[in-house]
Amino acid sequence: MDSNKESIQRDVKETPRINLFEINKANNQFAVDLYANLRTGKGNLFFSPASIITALAMVYAGARGQTERELAKALRFTLSQEDLHPAFARWISELIADARQSGNQLKIANSLWGRKGSEFLSDFLNLLSENYNSELKEIDVDLPFEAAKQINDWVALHTENKINDIISPETINELTRLILVNAIYFKSAWESPFDEYDTHDTPFTLEDDSSNQTVKVSMMYVKGEFNYSEGENFQAIELPYIGNEFSMIIFLPKKDTVSGFKKLFGKAEDKNSLQKFEQAFTLESFIERRPKRGEEVKVYLPKFKISTDFQLSETPEVWTHFVFLRLCRFRSAVSASPRRQILLILMRL
Repeated sequence: MDSNKESIQRDVKETPRINLFEINKANNQFAVDLYANLRTGKGNLFFSPASIITALAMVYAGARGQTERELAKALRFTLSQEDLHPAFARWISELIADARQSGNQLKIANSLWGRKGSEFLSDFLNLLSENYNSELKEIDVDLPFEAAKQINDWVALHTENKINDIISPETINELTRLILVNAIYFKSAWESPFDEYDTHDTPFTLEDDSSNQTVKVSMMYVKGEFNYSEGENFQAIELPYIGNEFSMIIFLPKKDTVSGFKKLFGKAEDKNSLQKFEQAFTLESFIERRPKRGEEVKVYLPKFKISTDFQLSETPEVWTHFVFLRLCRFRSAVSASPRRQILLILMRL
């Protein structure tokens, strides 16, 4: 066994459970914060908070001074650098172990792509290798097509070819110093499968409930016992994946309830019920209203496919507290006097 694997196992074993709680708490709050900013865009939204916060934790490892403080504030980190990264190592390790033991497929892969000729401190690279199983790979920014192909090939390999073009050659230029990539792949079956013979074309109401516009969708059906809850204006259900370690939680405004989530959460503007839910969504409201009671439920769920493509550094509302995404100082990462570095983070899910 090589030294890196030994180090990972040691860090995972010795990390206190309370530190995992802090990582979970940071991830959950960051998810809600990020959702509040990203939801204002058009169309559907799909992102992985665990993927993004893991990537930014790797960035945090190389940050010092004001950049470090702003990152910690935005990411809700409460642990020291010394405790945080081993905690992330154990967090990731336990997620993968839980998935494997429950019969799910979960792959988490991280990589850094540095400009050819740039130097990074060995302590920084060792920390990422030991805690995130990541290594630095060089790209030639003067050959952007080849550099983009290197990165895209790596991502495709680690996502079962589901993500093939996370970066375009136009994104890479002479200012590029460091590109950070995090890939998460999850595949599972339902614990209570939907029978294809019970799937039929059914009218589905679109987002703007005031127009009553509908489209035909393939509607799946299953009847069984699920964790369920409801209030005056909403229904919520938890659909577990095989093994019951992972699940999908769905909130649904009740039919013909124009006020929808305004009454439920109490602070949304006078818009349609989905927008009201989004505006008032908080971690506290989710915890309070998430389904916890097992009941027999008839579930109708449309088949759907969601793809989201966004660049975090082009979402200024999200990054109020850290301008480092454009120009930042990595005193702990760069093997030279402190200088400005261009960092690019791309996400496609």
